[in-house]
Amino acid sequence: FIIYFGIKCNYNKFSHHSIFLGSNYKKIVNNLFNYKNLIKDFSIYLHSPCKTDNSLAPIGCESYYALLPVPNLGISNINWLIEGPKLKYRILKYIEKYYMPNLFKNIIISKFFTPLDFNNVSNNFNGTSFSISPNLLQSALLRIHNKDKILKNLFFVGSGTHPGAGIPGVLNSAKITSEIVIKNLV
Repeated sequence: FIIYFGIKCNYNKFSHHSIFLGSNYKKIVNNLFNYKNLIKDFSIYLHSPCKTDNSLAPIGCESYYALLPVPNLGISNINWLIEGPKLKYRILKYIEKYYMPNLFKNIIISKFFTPLDFNNVSNNFNGTSFSISPNLLQSALLRIHNKDKILKNLFFVGSGTHPGAGIPGVLNSAKITSEIVIKNLV
């Protein structure tokens, strides 16, 4: 679950990456994997790219995204059309209460993405934002590589392939795959 939001002020107490752990992190993780529903407590990763690149928002403004781990569509029956807006409000209210006073009145724009959006818009398997969950033998260099070993002209790119998930991983995957394709054409 991701909320992107732009604000018309600056909160100077954050670094580029901030993590807010819920009051019972072990219970949050246990619920995520074993009970597969939403609970009142949560942990949030807050990304503030303007802290290292102020060109990502107008002068005097900032852009953020808040990422919250939630169960994917394959393991839960959460109705995201109903729960998405509620969760967005709860997360922003939590951030306002503990970290960003007056957040709601300073939000210029916001958009959230649920597992349903990742499934329907991006065609991500089961609505996962970072592709399939790799096991130890599928991480780092052991992840699915960018060229098929059997089919000569089959190439892979994206968050499920080498080098990994997230925008930097996907961009590097695209770069690696494009170099392999060019090499195979020559």
